[in-house]
Amino acid sequence: MNRIVLFIAACLCLSGCSEGYYIREANRYCELGQLEKAIVYYDKALAKNPENYDVYIDKGLTYSDMAKEEEAVEIFSEAIKRVPGRAYAYYCRAESYMVMEKYEEALEDYNSTLKRVVGTGNELVRVKGVCNEFFHTTFFEPGDNIDPYTVYADRAVAYYYLDSLNLAWHDLNVCIGRSKELAQCYYWSAFIRFRSRDTLAACADLKKAVSLGYDGAFADYKKCGCDSIHP
Repeated sequence: MNRIVLFIAACLCLSGCSEGYYIREANRYCELGQLEKAIVYYDKALAKNPENYDVYIDKGLTYSDMAKEEEAVEIFSEAIKRVPGRAYAYYCRAESYMVMEKYEEALEDYNSTLKRVVGTGNELVRVKGVCNEFFHTTFFEPGDNIDPYTVYADRAVAYYYLDSLNLAWHDLNVCIGRSKELAQCYYWSAFIRFRSRDTLAACADLKKAVSLGYDGAFADYKKCGCDSIHP
């Protein structure tokens, strides 16, 4: 029966499916892990409506999930061209730049994100996206709902790799001051402390990151010899 229904739907689409149909199919293929097919259907949706910001976001996130960050950057840039006032495309593009180790570009986009988020009243709600089961989020009008303290934490990492440790330290303190459960802040705080040769405090921060479940923190805790300081 299901095959018959799919066959009928395919036949009906010969005369042109709706944008919504293509989006649903793209999302379905994302959930199945068939990301190449998802891209095909996002393209079909964009052919119907080249101005759909949210489809650009989902397509870009799908490219990120495929480890195709250059393509993701191009798509997020298309979203920004269409709705430059919304924050999330800047944030997504920053994340792609970080993977590509383009830290200056990432920093610029994190700044653009915070400029559009802080003080807007749209700062704390997260909605799980389609393709990435762990982190990516999808946002809708009238604004992008992003936790700014996550952006501060991510910007701190960009500063760290640019050797702007004082600026990184500032952003991490903003994070910890607002949300003492944000493991990433403690993790990177630890490495700034290591570079300052404050090993005791560094290990304490790393232990906190371990307790909060930050990925890789336990291995670094042992590698840095912290288990002998804070058993």
